[in-house]
Amino acid sequence: MSFFCQRAKPKNLCDPKSDDYLESLLVRLINFDETAHCGVVLKVDPPTYLICPPLVPQVNGNFFVESFATDGTRVSFSSSPPLPAGISFSPFSNSLQGSFTGWKANRQNFTITASNPKGSASCTYQPAWMRKLPTKTNQTTCYDGANNLASCSSLPGQDGNLQKGTPQSFIGPTLVAGVEITTDPNTGLVWTSCQRGKTGIGCTTPGTTIFQYSPALAECASLNVGSGFANRTDWRVPELDEYLTTYNYALENPSIDQTFFPVTDSFNFKTNTISTLGSRTFNATFIQSSIGSGDFTDSHHLRCVLIHYLLKTNDC
Repeated sequence: MSFFCQRAKPKNLCDPKSDDYLESLLVRLINFDETAHCGVVLKVDPPTYLICPPLVPQVNGNFFVESFATDGTRVSFSSSPPLPAGISFSPFSNSLQGSFTGWKANRQNFTITASNPKGSASCTYQPAWMRKLPTKTNQTTCYDGANNLASCSSLPGQDGNLQKGTPQSFIGPTLVAGVEITTDPNTGLVWTSCQRGKTGIGCTTPGTTIFQYSPALAECASLNVGSGFANRTDWRVPELDEYLTTYNYALENPSIDQTFFPVTDSFNFKTNTISTLGSRTFNATFIQSSIGSGDFTDSHHLRCVLIHYLLKTNDC
């Protein structure tokens, strides 16, 4: 019996085509190792400056790439506050990419930092991410200068003629933990289906439905006690522009779709939007989809709202 042994071929760590060569480079890259390997040095230069992208409007929902300029090499990027969902730093270049889908235009500035083990540099990023189109008014009629019904074809430019905007798209009332909520996928807003003071399935049980400003704040805050309302503990008084997304201008008394917001009263609703500092707020009026203002002590109706976890952005 005889045995034949074959001597193993020596590894050529300097052969750019060999796995060992590539593996060695990868280990040095990960560890920021600047020692020479076969004459190759993966140099690490500290960033001494970082220039953020210029202010360029980005259309809501469109994919974009914006680049940073720096003299640093092999840098990683971070943001404070964090970038919104859908936007991230590219793993292949000194840039960020994605699409902004927030309901409102972004008004948040971000501190962007480029860093490696030898140093870091930062800049202030002021993105111009545009909002979604405003919600459709659902208006299908047009009026002349005397406020009489008229043909929309003869009055171009009115809502009834253009019918532009994002269609309303509510989901609900949805029963969660024994109470009903209505969700708006367009804005990410989640509403109490019933105005405050009305309870039960379909909002059929009446109660106290009018609130001054401070009691309104307390009423929405009371929903956050314990396990909360619909298992959420971040309910608050809506801002004026949030109420406006529920207006249906084709309806009146009330000017809201009661399929999703049952038994809504046709009057003023309290907002958290101040009209006169320390004394007055704007009101959302669900008689004919109008806006008013009133004293903190005026009694108005109320609905509470929050932002869905999965749809939060840095808009404001």
